[in-house]
Amino acid sequence: MRQEICYTSCMSPCTIDLDDQATMHFWVTKHSQINRPNLVLIHGYGGVSRLQFLHQVRPLSKVFNLYMPDLLFFGDSHTKRTCQSDILQAKCVREGLKKLGIEKYNLVGLSYGGYVAYRMAENYREEVEKVVILSCWICYTEEQRKEFLKKLGRKIR
Repeated sequence: MRQEICYTSCMSPCTIDLDDQATMHFWVTKHSQINRPNLVLIHGYGGVSRLQFLHQVRPLSKVFNLYMPDLLFFGDSHTKRTCQSDILQAKCVREGLKKLGIEKYNLVGLSYGGYVAYRMAENYREEVEKVVILSCWICYTEEQRKEFLKKLGRKIR
């Protein structure tokens, strides 16, 4: 319940029409401060930002202006497009941030959100200041992946 209060006291929900094909839902800092850096938290596959970052909002909101999108096909974000690539997700998160007036930002991507954060850093270098990628296979080589799966006793394909 305390975490829920934090959301309502320091974060606001908003829905942004990106174009006639997509709508993206964000949780945004209620009172952004110009002296604080902007931090975008990108959730993993199967989740929504509000739940995946529930315990991080309170401490992070004390030092950052927070922006937490629900990726397309999750939560209240949707699109008529059939493509579900990390490149499309990155483009749409960026469009949403631009519509919110955010020009420079830091990224934290969790799991699938790490792929999206990576694509944003790769494609929008002048906007992205720093990137943190958590629990994501994006930096693994094929050999490292096979070795890791072998240690876990998993079947290697």
